[in-house]
Amino acid sequence: MFRKIGANAQAPLGIPERWPQPTRAGVLHVNGHRLAWRWCGPAQAEHVWLVLHGGPGSGSHPGLLAPLAMQGCAVVVMDQRGSGASRPRGRLQGQRMAALVDDLERLRSHLGIERWSVLAGSWGGTLALAYAAQHANRLERLVLRGTFLLRRQDVWNVLQPHTGRRAGRAWPPGWPRGSVTALPALFKTVTRLLHSGTLCHATLAVLRAWQTCETWAAMYGAKRALIDAMARQEHTLAAECRANLGRLQRQERRLQARRAAAPAPADRALWQKFRVQAQLLRCRASVATSSLAAALPELAHALVPVDWVHGRFDAVCSADGPLQWHLRLSHLPGGKSCWHWAAAGHLASEPGMQQRLRAVCGQPRGGQI
Repeated sequence: MFRKIGANAQAPLGIPERWPQPTRAGVLHVNGHRLAWRWCGPAQAEHVWLVLHGGPGSGSHPGLLAPLAMQGCAVVVMDQRGSGASRPRGRLQGQRMAALVDDLERLRSHLGIERWSVLAGSWGGTLALAYAAQHANRLERLVLRGTFLLRRQDVWNVLQPHTGRRAGRAWPPGWPRGSVTALPALFKTVTRLLHSGTLCHATLAVLRAWQTCETWAAMYGAKRALIDAMARQEHTLAAECRANLGRLQRQERRLQARRAAAPAPADRALWQKFRVQAQLLRCRASVATSSLAAALPELAHALVPVDWVHGRFDAVCSADGPLQWHLRLSHLPGGKSCWHWAAAGHLASEPGMQQRLRAVCGQPRGGQI
């Protein structure tokens, strides 16, 4: 099982497809969950990074390590409950933020790590902040990409990406429509279908529609990043952005071709992913945004530097919330916070985002670039 961690993830262009060596893997048994983890790098590394995957419900893959220079450091990844190579895949029991935070602390203790740095994106950033609120003294630094803050509007953007209207597309068939005030009703429909154990026609329609919405949002950011690189005459970056956009466009065409196709093994994996995602988003991981914000004074008190990296064209996670939190942290006694714009959308794999993340992670303990 452990060798398969991230095996289903598609490595984007220019991103490593194999785990760096040396590597070792294991499993953590917690309350009926078997959590797959992996350690990459020397056993006695001076510096250890924890890399948290997004989703929720996705999983880790080697591309998540691309921003990090592996010389002299080690990297730890763990697939969260019900995600990736962790088992049972798609399990909903115990899917609460407090439990996910406890899992990370168990892993740190299990591996004998005194303090670690955290690189996290999107939902992973949410989990990183929740961890910081409880265990800031165990952190050396935080690098947060495209942070998702669990506000109602943030949840709405995930479920109903506004890029569909901007791009002039019709909403995918089978996808519930409404407004942000209709979130409870929308979740009632989605979770009822995803909690079913059978991949009926209606469930397949919701799964494929949700995946299509995610792809549209990614395409919006990739397209804007390409236009921006061309306008600034950054020809190498523009070529990389064009290749990235082409990959997403091919992915969308494959999704459209499969819209009415019969159930396939990939649909089962998709069902497992989105049922975890729907569960955590529906109850907002049983955590209030105010509780998440408790991380800020804890980080300031522990003198932990925080770098916020956000795509200028992110259509999934709005920058307004993270930017406000950066400013709040900057004004707290002991607060060390830096904001970095990336010429990219939401995905970590976008060329502009990779460029910025490598520069930020290459700094010793944070700092303006």
